Formats: sequence, structure tokens, C-alpha cells
Amino acid sequence: MDYIRLENISKSYNNIKIIDNISFSLQKGEIVSFLGKSGVGKTTLFNILAGFEQANNGKIFLQDEDITNKKKNISYMTQKHLLLPYLNVLDNVCLSFKIKDINKKIAYEKAIPILKKFGLEKHINKYPIELSGGMKQRVSFIRAYLKESDLMLFDEPFSALDSITKESIYEWFKEVIKYEQKTTIFITHDINEAIYLSDKIYILAKKPANIVLSLKIDNNIENFRTSNEFLSYYKQITECLKKYLDENN
Repeated sequence: MDYIRLENISKSYNNIKIIDNISFSLQKGEIVSFLGKSGVGKTTLFNILAGFEQANNGKIFLQDEDITNKKKNISYMTQKHLLLPYLNVLDNVCLSFKIKDINKKIAYEKAIPILKKFGLEKHINKYPIELSGGMKQRVSFIRAYLKESDLMLFDEPFSALDSITKESIYEWFKEVIKYEQKTTIFITHDINEAIYLSDKIYILAKKPANIVLSLKIDNNIENFRTSNEFLSYYKQITECLKKYLDENN
């Protein structure tokens, strides 16, 4: 049984269709990425999944329960960090625990090891105004991760991180998401990142947007990032993106 399933989702603004009949599904614990040029409709699709916007047509199912236009238990990290300026780093990442009235000591015990993993242990008492852009993004990511949810949505979660930090976070991300079976969708413009982290990749293109390519990724291959399989996935994706970019020029 699919864990999350979207059927024929469409969305229009001012009678202009943005996305058209998008259907896809995820299994429990899968990591799925969406690729496509800016403005194609990826964030609109995320907003519909999160319940911030309503689709004009289509259905969303969670374990075969129709949750279309219903409140959803979803973690959503947007491109803007949306940190509360009057809370320090530690209390920002523990916000979902506070809302659920979970004991502060328990919340801190869960949050501090993750903050250390992201290199933020020396900054837990700082406020957002004191942080760099990359630090703010890391705090936002951790806050979304710590929210116990049915589905995790990340909009370019690693874009502000330097390459060295990314490498350690990638390994942590794959290990933890798989261990805890957190069903995850993320938007990225980094093809290498999408291939390395994902179980599936969907490419959005056309106007209105639709899924033009779906790839199931076998990333359990030894030395995957230097393998012929990795290069093959990369070639398929770049050729697809180039095709639809050229069609729109």
C-alpha cells in the first residue's frame, strides 16, 4: 500500500493553469526529489501537499485515507528560514516540542545532539539575527526534522551549506531518514545531490507543469557516486532538462 499518493492534482491562478494532472506515490521511508527549473511549479505542489493551498482538482491520500484539503501532520521547511526572532537557536528547533507541551529537558536532550551534528553546538544560545544565512538554514532544517510528522517536505534544504558541511550532512541525512523511516520529499536544483540522496527522482517541466521523467534510483551500489550507473542517471536527467529548456526558448 502506498504511504502517500497524489492523484491528478491540478492548480490554476487567475485562470492560468500552473500544474496539470500530477500523480505520484511514495512508500513509507522513501526519499523522493523534484527537479525542474525555477518557476515551474515545484513550490506550488509543496504548498498543496502541506495544506497551505488547495488544488483545483485531484486527491491526496495518506495510507488510503483521503486527506485532500484536510489539516496534515507534515514538516515543511521553506526556502525562507521563518525562525522566530525572539527565540534562540535551541528554543527555535524545540518549538514543536513546546507546542505539544513536551518537557523542556526531554526536548533539549533530543535537539542538542542534532545541533552538534550540524556544527551548531557553540551557537545554541544565539538569536537568528546573530546567525549567518547558512546557519539559519541549518536551524530551520533541524526544526523540521524534529517535528514528528507523516511526511517531511524540504525546499532546497542544503542550498546554503558549504560543500564540506554538505558531505557530512548528506551521510547523516540518508542514515537517519532510513533508520527512522521518515517519508521525505525535497526540491533541489543540484542534480548530483538528487541522485545521491533519492530513491526516486521526478522532473517537472512543461507549461502547465507535469512530471516528464520518473527515475527509480539504485543507490546501494558500491562507490555509487563514481559508478557508471550514477553517470547514466546524470545523463538521463541533463538530457531531459535540456530538452524541455530548449522547447521553451
